[in-house]
Amino acid sequence: MKKTLILPLLLAVATVVLTVVSVVYLPSTVVTQFGTGGSVNTMPKLFAVALPALLGLGGAVGAIVSPPSRTKAAVVSAVGLLVFAIMLTVNL
Repeated sequence: MKKTLILPLLLAVATVVLTVVSVVYLPSTVVTQFGTGGSVNTMPKLFAVALPALLGLGGAVGAIVSPPSRTKAAVVSAVGLLVFAIMLTVNL
């Protein structure tokens, strides 16, 4: 395996793991945004999990198939993982 594919593959695996964890442990309605007045916006779990999963997997696949933009795609994937981490922290 090429050394340059290790990071995108790790990002893809981490995205899949966080997707499974999110589906299992998050409530059916997920808090996705906080307002300054204490109000919160919520989203159904399916959409709240699908968005960062698409970012994470799309970025990882982009990093694998497109060597010239590998860094940009890996950053997109990392942003998806960050969104997962924030969402799990806020909702659990």
